[in-house]
Amino acid sequence: MREDKNTRTVGVTDSEIGVFRRPKLVKCLVCGEIFDASLGICPVCGVGLDQCVPVEEEEISYQKNTNLRYVILGGGIAGVSAAEAIRKRDQTGDILILSAEDYLPIYRPMLTKNLDIADASAEELYIHPQTWYEEHGIELRLGETVESLDPQRRIVRMANAGEEIDYDRLVFATGAEGFIPPFDGRKKEGVVSIRHLSDSRKIQKWMKTARNAVVIGGGVLGLEAASELLRNGIHVTVLEAAPQIIGKQADADSAAVLRKKMTVLGAVCLEGVQIENVEGEERASAVKLKTGEVFPADFVIVSCGNRANVKVAQEAGIQTERAIVVNHFMETSLPDIYACGDCAQCDDVNFQLWAEASEQGRIAGANAAGERIGYQEQMPGLNLEGFGTTLFAIGDPGRQSSASYQLVKTTDEVNHSQEQYWFLENVLQGAVLIGRPDKTTDVTRAVIEHARHEELF
Repeated sequence: MREDKNTRTVGVTDSEIGVFRRPKLVKCLVCGEIFDASLGICPVCGVGLDQCVPVEEEEISYQKNTNLRYVILGGGIAGVSAAEAIRKRDQTGDILILSAEDYLPIYRPMLTKNLDIADASAEELYIHPQTWYEEHGIELRLGETVESLDPQRRIVRMANAGEEIDYDRLVFATGAEGFIPPFDGRKKEGVVSIRHLSDSRKIQKWMKTARNAVVIGGGVLGLEAASELLRNGIHVTVLEAAPQIIGKQADADSAAVLRKKMTVLGAVCLEGVQIENVEGEERASAVKLKTGEVFPADFVIVSCGNRANVKVAQEAGIQTERAIVVNHFMETSLPDIYACGDCAQCDDVNFQLWAEASEQGRIAGANAAGERIGYQEQMPGLNLEGFGTTLFAIGDPGRQSSASYQLVKTTDEVNHSQEQYWFLENVLQGAVLIGRPDKTTDVTRAVIEHARHEELF
C-alpha cells in the first residue's frame, strides 16, 4: 500500500490488485444483465440460459494509475459498476463506496420476483461477496448516509457526527425510493413499498397470518408481487390508476389477456381507479376507493413508481429535474461529479431499469478514471412471470399515435399463448409475447437488428 499527502490509503499496487476474472460470460436478452454462465439462471430476472447469448469479456485499452480518491454515493448496481470500471482502469486510486444500506449490494429486482427470498440469508442476493471488494481494493462502508456536498471544498459531509470525506472524483449512484401517493393513511403500519430487503422481510412476516392484501399499482413490480402473494395463498386485489395495467410496457390487448388470467386465478384487478384512503386505526385494514368501494387488506403494497434521490445534489447546486441531469459521459453540471442509474437522467430520460443502471455506472466509472466513452441507450426487454404464464415485451408496441403501424398477431388457443409484432414501413419496432418464453431470444434479436417483415413471416 502507499500513502498520499493526506496520509490516507490509496488503492493497491499492481501485484496486490485482484484480477477481474469471469468464467464464460453470457448476456440476458430479457433484462440485459451480463453474468457468469455457471450460475445457470440470470440473477436479475431469473430466466434460463436459453434466453441468454455469449459475450466476450470487456477489453480495456485505457489505463492510468493515479493517487486520486474516487467516492461513490450509493451501493446499488450503478455504484458497484462504477467502482469496477474505475478499478479496471486505475489500479492505484482510492475507491470508496458509501452505502445507506446495512448489507452488501444486492440484486434488487429479485425482491418482487420471489417474496420467499426474504427468508433466505442476504448472501444469496449479493452482487459480489465481501471478499470481492477486498480483493479489488474497494472500500465499502455500509449504513452511511450523506448529509450534504460542498463541491468547492470537494468534500461530502456524513450524517454521522458530521464526518467530512474528501474526494477528487465523485459519482452519484444514490438510486431512488418507492413513491407512495399522498392518499390518507399512507403512513399506517402495514403499508409498504418494496425497495429494500427490509421491506421484503416485513411482507414475509405479514404473509404468515394475512388472508387479504391490496397491491396499489399495476406495473411489472406490482404484478410480480401480486402473483407471489397469490402463490402464498393470499387473496389479492390490484388497483391501477391508469386505464390499463402494464401500460408503459404493453398494449391494451396484451393487458386484457393478462388481466383475464389473473381473474381466473381469483385475483381482483381494477383499472382506472382512484384511492380515497387506507382504512384502519394505527394499522391498515382496508383500502377505500373514491367511488366508495372498500377492499379488505391485512397489508398494502404500493408500487407506483420511484422518485430519484436528488436532494443532496440539488442542494449542492447540481442541475436536477426529475433526476440529476447528465450528458452522455454521465457528467453533471459541476466538474468531476458524475451521476448514473436510477438517480440520473440522460436526454430527458430516467428509465430506472437494471440494465440501464449497470451500463451507466460503467460509463460513469470509466470517465471518472479519465477515459472518454459515451453512453448508448439500452434496449432491454421486460419479463413478467406470474399468474401461470409469462409476458415478454420489447421495443415499441404501437405507442406513436401519429404512426401507421402494421400489426401481426397470432393466437394459440390450445397453449393459451399470444404473439404480437408492430412494424413501421416493414421494419419491426416492438413485440409482446404471452406464454412464449421460447421465442424471447429470437424476437429480441429481431427487434434490435430491425428485422423486416419478410424475414419473420
